[in-house]
Amino acid sequence: MANQRITMQKLHKLIELHQSGKSQRYISRHLGIHRRTVSNYLQLLLSYSGGNLGTLAAVEEARLWQIVNTSIQPQAISSDVVV
Repeated sequence: MANQRITMQKLHKLIELHQSGKSQRYISRHLGIHRRTVSNYLQLLLSYSGGNLGTLAAVEEARLWQIVNTSIQPQAISSDVVV
């Protein structure tokens, strides 16, 4: 289903697989999530961590959840849209 967040378990596994040198395509197939989703989360996490996901591997789930949820902003509604 579209626009659902991945679980913390999958997020930790995504970090672990990326750290071990696996491709985004491999990670996508292994975790059962779309390649674009893998790419989006990696971009978000890499930008937050300054390019070093190793620093996020030891972060508590609550903090990681906070990072992911506050960093992904919904698209702004255009001002010319009438509601």
